[in-house]
Amino acid sequence: MASNCDVALAWRGLEALPDGQRQLLSVLVAEAEQQGWVLYLVGGAVRDLLLRPAVPGLGLPDLDLVVEGAAPGAGIQLGERLGRLYPDVHLHSYGTFQTCALTWPADSGLGPLSMDIATARAESYPHPGANPVVRPATLAQDLGRRDFTINAMAVRLTEPRAGTWLDPFGGQQDLERRQLRVLHEHSFADDPSRLYRGARLAARLGLTLEPHTEALWRQTLARNPWQPYLQHRGGAPALQHRLRGEFKYLFQSESWRPALRLLAVWRGLDCLVPDFPWQEAMVTQIATAGRLAQAHPFATETWLLSLAVLLTALPPAQRRGVVTQLDLPPKVGQCLESCDALQRCLQSAGRPSQVVAQLEPLGSETLVLLAATGPPWLRRLIRRYWSTWSQIRPFLTGDDLQALGYRPGPTFRGLLQHLRAATLDGVLRDRPAALAYLQSLDTQHSHQTVSE
Repeated sequence: MASNCDVALAWRGLEALPDGQRQLLSVLVAEAEQQGWVLYLVGGAVRDLLLRPAVPGLGLPDLDLVVEGAAPGAGIQLGERLGRLYPDVHLHSYGTFQTCALTWPADSGLGPLSMDIATARAESYPHPGANPVVRPATLAQDLGRRDFTINAMAVRLTEPRAGTWLDPFGGQQDLERRQLRVLHEHSFADDPSRLYRGARLAARLGLTLEPHTEALWRQTLARNPWQPYLQHRGGAPALQHRLRGEFKYLFQSESWRPALRLLAVWRGLDCLVPDFPWQEAMVTQIATAGRLAQAHPFATETWLLSLAVLLTALPPAQRRGVVTQLDLPPKVGQCLESCDALQRCLQSAGRPSQVVAQLEPLGSETLVLLAATGPPWLRRLIRRYWSTWSQIRPFLTGDDLQALGYRPGPTFRGLLQHLRAATLDGVLRDRPAALAYLQSLDTQHSHQTVSE
């Protein structure tokens, strides 16, 4: 349990929240007290209040709350109350897990803000990596199901004893020691994505794995209890969803570089493929892909491209297996397959027109992935394509050909392709040369037709 000083620190931090967030909490506290429920702020918000000084007006991006002493559905009821008061909030209820998730957009006056409200619950896992089966529980049991001790602290919001701070697992001490410690022996077997969250936390807050926690992870990884469920498509949808989500959060984090390095050192990538062939160069490749994606936009989310960079280190069969295991969009698999085939084709492409013929049909995702991960000669070709060759147009357009009497059709398209190829290869340098070249093509076509 915390000292009086610690309690004051946690409560003073709440008082320093911006008006909008304090008003949100006031509404929830009033509703909970009216119903006779006990409401707590839990998890990362409490951790962050302890880590930083109480700065007036400085909000928290995430608020997690737990209702104790209530029937199932109390958390959802509180969330729906906010949904009626704040029409700009996005609200999702998850009855199976007794949870309500609310998000306010950046332009709402409160956002960007995420809030989860849950009824206190305990959980069990039918098999490694499965979705948990939840049941009503006390706050202490709810805190005990969490990932790390530093995320298993709470501040009571309702009277009596509002402001009471609970730390049943020594989270404050672990914060002072700058370490991550799991709450029970089966933590990683239940959910290996906890290590991914740990890597993000460690990178952001300067933490290390507590020795016993690291030993537990390595022992669990050696057993690999999730693999039998991941090997079959649809066999572990909960784990697939969590791992995919953790990659998204990791690559969208400002501290993704140190987080990814930590994950590699801890062998967290071995969840995807045993003995994942990590290379430090991947960090540079992912950063390069991100910069190129800004210059050459595409519809696919950038974090998926970052994950694809990692997967290029794998043989094609393993790569396809991971795409299936994580249930990634087909576009990711298609992009990776195109990269393999394209490298082989471009090695034999001698003229600019041949390079353009290979690159032009591809989406920007594939080109960015190739430019970020390919050998130097390939990067040079793609950059030349972007900067020069893709901008080159023939001296005669389709309108010009129609004015000269040509009718649209297969021959018409073929003539345009020949004209552009000759322009790309430097054979044609002005309009008169293009007209003469067109006449020679027309003559060749006429002779070929006669001979046939």
